[in-house]
Amino acid sequence: MNINRIKSLYPTGTRLKCVEMNDTQAVPTGTLGTVEFVDDMGTIHVNWDNGSSLGLIVGEDSFEIIQHQDLNYEVIPVNITLYAPVLAKQKLDPKEHQIKKAIKVSHLEYLNLLDDPMKNREYIKNHIEDMYTEDDVYHSILVYCDEEQSGILIESEGYEYARYQGFIDDVHKLLETGIVHVEDNTLHTKIRVLVVEPENKPYVAIIDNSLESSQAMVGGYIETVYLSDSAEIICNEEGKLMNLPANRRVGNDIIAGRFIIVGVDDGEHFKSLSPDDIKKYSQQFNDIEMIDQKETQKLLDYEIRF
Repeated sequence: MNINRIKSLYPTGTRLKCVEMNDTQAVPTGTLGTVEFVDDMGTIHVNWDNGSSLGLIVGEDSFEIIQHQDLNYEVIPVNITLYAPVLAKQKLDPKEHQIKKAIKVSHLEYLNLLDDPMKNREYIKNHIEDMYTEDDVYHSILVYCDEEQSGILIESEGYEYARYQGFIDDVHKLLETGIVHVEDNTLHTKIRVLVVEPENKPYVAIIDNSLESSQAMVGGYIETVYLSDSAEIICNEEGKLMNLPANRRVGNDIIAGRFIIVGVDDGEHFKSLSPDDIKKYSQQFNDIEMIDQKETQKLLDYEIRF
C-alpha cells in the first residue's frame, strides 16, 4: 500500500483496536491504542492503552479503526449492487444502486437523518464524489448504525444533504457479504471466522476471503475438514509433517497447528460464520486439549525426528 495512503488513513489521534499482531511482544487481542504518527516506511506508531509502543505494519498485523480523528462516523469500503426505490418528491421508482462506501453513524445521527434529511451533513459533503447517476444507475452511499436493521441509501446529486434517498432492510446481513478490503486496486471480501489455536480459547477474527489470507492463518497449504452443511475447518495440510503443535481432536483425527472455522455456501464457497455457528463451535472447542506430540505422530506412517 502507498505510504501516503497509509498516512491519510491513520492520522495522528486515530483510535485503533488490535486484532492480531505478528510479533513476539504483541499486545493482547482487543487492546486499544492511539496513533502517534506513520513513519516513512509505513509503520504505524501507536501509543497503546496498556503502555506498549509497539508499531503496526499494514498487511502483517490485523487491527481495526475504532474512531477517526475529528469524525463522528466511520467509513467502510463495500462492493454492493442492489435495487431500491429513491425519493425526490415523486412516486417510488426502484433503481439500480452501486455502493462503494458505507457510512456507520451513531444511533442519534441515524435518527436525525431520518427526521431531517434536508440538513447538510459532513459525511455527505466528504463523499460527494461517490454519489452520482450514470446510465440510469445510482452510485450511492449507504448510511447505517449498529442499533437499527435498516439502512439509508443517499445520492446527493452534488449537494451536502440527502437529496435522493432510499430505504433498505437487513443492512447488517447485506454488509456482511459486501464489505471489501481495498489494497493495490484489488478487492477482497471480508469474512468473519472462528480461530482455534493450540492451548488457547477460540476467538472471532475478520479476515480477507482469499486463499492467501487462509494460508497465512494456518501457516501453509490449506486443507478443509467437514463440520456441517454450514461450516468447515480450514487447517494446514502438512501440519503433522511440519510437527506443528497438537491442537484439537476432531473425530478420530488430531489437527496440528492453528485452524479456522468458516461458513460455507452449499458446501462450495467460504463465507462469514453465522452467529449460531460461532456460538456452537466456540463451545465445542472451548476446552484446551493437552495432546502429546507422539500421539499426533502416530497418525502418520512414520516418526518425525529433529
